Amino acid sequence: GGGGGGRGGGRGGPSRSREETGSPYAGSTIKVEEPVTVKKLAERLAVKPGQLLKVAFTQGGMPFGSVNINTLLDEDTATLLSHEFDVELEIVREVEAEEALITDLKKKRTGVDEEELLTRPPTVAILGHVDHGKTTLVDTIRSSRVAEGEAGGITQHIGAYQVTTQHGHTLTILDTPGHEAFTAMRARGAKAVDIVILVVAADDGVMPNTEEAINHAKAAGVPIVVALTKMDKAEANPQKVVSQLAALELLSEELGGQTAVMHVAALQNQGVEELLERVFLESEVLELKCHEHGPAAGIVLEAEVQQGQGIVAHLLVQDGTLNRGDIILAGEGYGKVRSMQNDRGKTVETATPSMPVEVSGLSALPGVGEPFYVVEELARAKEVAEERERKSRAITLTERRSIDAQALLAAGGKTAEVINVIVRADVLGSVEALKQKLSALQHEEVEVRVLHAGVGAVTESDVLLGSTSDALLVAFHVGVNDKARLAAERAGLEIRYYEVIYELIDDMREMMEGTLAPELNEEITGHVEIRRIFKSSKFGQIAGCYVLDGTVSRDSKVRLLRDGTVVYSGAISSLRREKDDAKEVRESFECGITLKDYQDIKEGDVIETYRVVAKKRTLADSPSK
Repeated sequence: GGGGGGRGGGRGGPSRSREETGSPYAGSTIKVEEPVTVKKLAERLAVKPGQLLKVAFTQGGMPFGSVNINTLLDEDTATLLSHEFDVELEIVREVEAEEALITDLKKKRTGVDEEELLTRPPTVAILGHVDHGKTTLVDTIRSSRVAEGEAGGITQHIGAYQVTTQHGHTLTILDTPGHEAFTAMRARGAKAVDIVILVVAADDGVMPNTEEAINHAKAAGVPIVVALTKMDKAEANPQKVVSQLAALELLSEELGGQTAVMHVAALQNQGVEELLERVFLESEVLELKCHEHGPAAGIVLEAEVQQGQGIVAHLLVQDGTLNRGDIILAGEGYGKVRSMQNDRGKTVETATPSMPVEVSGLSALPGVGEPFYVVEELARAKEVAEERERKSRAITLTERRSIDAQALLAAGGKTAEVINVIVRADVLGSVEALKQKLSALQHEEVEVRVLHAGVGAVTESDVLLGSTSDALLVAFHVGVNDKARLAAERAGLEIRYYEVIYELIDDMREMMEGTLAPELNEEITGHVEIRRIFKSSKFGQIAGCYVLDGTVSRDSKVRLLRDGTVVYSGAISSLRREKDDAKEVRESFECGITLKDYQDIKEGDVIETYRVVAKKRTLADSPSK
């Protein structure tokens, strides 16, 4: 425990007494380990959880009902609540094992002479608009730069491949699926890409996706080399594109800026060699240094579960040398490298800096962009991986509760159910028809929200959006690509396939109606008059009754009426007919009744029996008031 020593520390100025604050640690500093819950903080402050909750509602501004003793508190909120008890809080982060490991790894790399460091090949990402020749450029680079006879053997699943220019310079090109993957890597703080090749078609110019790619590259602080493609077309207008790029603060060298704009005609294999050489030149300015030997470190490009192989990770080595048999730690996964293949599908024993490899042997799937490290001891790698898993669970739980609380505040305490949907269809006409039909499904208590709708197969981008927004993916007359299917399985996301529109609409209507609270109606089942009262040492007051109308059942809900006024609402404790227990007594029969937790009965009182009937509501029903 970290807080015991806080009893004496932190006393400096005048402090309030325990009677004033409710905590024996008033004027002191206490320690609490992450994650901090209301219950844990109350224990450390030595106050009752209810007292802390009361302060949270009144002083902390938290919405009533959204916070309980198990609610996770962020650092600011926990500190604020502690101050209300005149206590300073020191939060101890539970990442000590990870921090110690990273520190040790860094120590081993410091103190190396500059001469011993090696210049590593640059890692390049190709971004740009979908129809601007990205694929053609990638195919041309692959076929012309990879050794003869090996081009067909390049696996496209590894996420990266290495090429060599005519001058013998090596580059690693990331076969990125798009801006989403680039952003996912950057979001994890990974420096996966050294240089971005921005593909812009000379006949089409800057498009929204081009601007998006520029913003991604700038946010990551990565240099940009522009590849002006389709220069062999008659409609090519490079001057127009250069002006458009200048407007986006990407000033070309011919206009006095620092951005290289290379002319390329990929189909004719023109300008491709010059483009690659220019990229290598840019990398020399960056001075990309690494350790040639020693334990490897890098990032995860992709990870999947392969039949017969188990978990397979696609790694990019950025420092040191990775060997088969090394113990690696990547995200929440760890294990020995059982097998290793290069970008051509060939089994290798070692991987040097900037080399992409496919390895098997991890215990869990790491996320895209997660850093990986070679660790000396398996036990230490396991400790850090399990620590990361605990931390990840705590963060996820905190985020969910935070979102719930924000939604509650935004709705003024009333939450409307939202069913998020992502739609993919075969043709644009189907997309528009589905959007129109889904938007027609309306109700005040539940709504269908189409987050995205498009033509073509379900993609990884759809799955990424679906997992972050808890959405249902709808595939209408289309399939799902392998990567998207894997990502959906990993995220536990449901994909529904439809061939007929009305089946989809019926399913959505059923889902919406399933979220509606049923309509509750009371149905009077009978009236019973109390004619005599018997006293029992075992049962207390027993009402001798006569059933006036209907029936009285053992499980009936009841109201006790006295002179037309309800004096008790509750349930029957026991129901007897003569000396035997009874399940039901009909009209014109006598019975004995005791009421649950109520003794104040009088002759002449009437017991009204009823039941609550739940009726399923439909979208046509208005919400109950």
